[in-house]
Amino acid sequence: MARALRQRLRASAPSLRAVGNGEEDPVAANETKDGEDNPRGRAKNRRVTVSFGR
Repeated sequence: MARALRQRLRASAPSLRAVGNGEEDPVAANETKDGEDNPRGRAKNRRVTVSFGR
């Protein structure tokens, strides 16, 4: 994703950083209280943070 953004925005490599946080820092539960899969929670955890630096 970072590569695609760099190309689209014509940004230099050091000025753009993309980090996936879902697995290490979930914002929602991936399972329900009874242990079943929670698709809505998993969807909320699929996110990427993009930082622009100088």
